[in-house]
Amino acid sequence: MATRRKTPRGKSHHRGALKVTTVKREVEFKELENLEYEVISNGIKLGVLYEEVDGYYIFQSQPTVGFWPSWVMRAISDKADQLNAEWDREMETFLKEHAVPCRN
Repeated sequence: MATRRKTPRGKSHHRGALKVTTVKREVEFKELENLEYEVISNGIKLGVLYEEVDGYYIFQSQPTVGFWPSWVMRAISDKADQLNAEWDREMETFLKEHAVPCRN
């Protein structure tokens, strides 16, 4: 079994050999049918953003993908916020117009 020791970010040592790993910071959102977006990072399908029954987009991850760095999660969050922005405005307007006063 290979031993591993701490090294600078992006590099790892395995039994004395230097292995340099470079990761592109890319997250792609491929539009699919039925208002869905496939989420891909560095060629790996992470999951799908889709419209739930309440009208909001949510992210469903692939069960076997592993972990993601914060920049990937931020990109997914930003895309969901972008997709949900118009629906948020519509919901806020509707709730203001149809507010029912609370009775204590």
